[in-house]
Amino acid sequence: MMHGKGTYKWQDGRMYHGQYSNDKKHGFGVYVWVDGRAYLGNWTQGKQDSERVYILPNGSVRKGIYEDNNRKEWINISEEEQERYKLLLEEAQRAASQVNVQVD
Repeated sequence: MMHGKGTYKWQDGRMYHGQYSNDKKHGFGVYVWVDGRAYLGNWTQGKQDSERVYILPNGSVRKGIYEDNNRKEWINISEEEQERYKLLLEEAQRAASQVNVQVD
């Protein structure tokens, strides 16, 4: 059972680096899909919370407000904030590079 901060890599190339509670993503975390898209933000009992940041494979950063898992609006963010999110993604990728793929 995962609890606290951790990193998990799936066999298909996805990865998550962040907080866990009782084996569920809970708190701040970074999730990266196989195609290179990344989600940075808070999780509640395994589900993404209302404010979300996405980094696309081309490096663009988008921040949005979601309600009932539907985007309500995109929020403009500063270059400085975009760079901060990119650094968090790099940190998560470094942590994942130190972890073996998990067999489900």
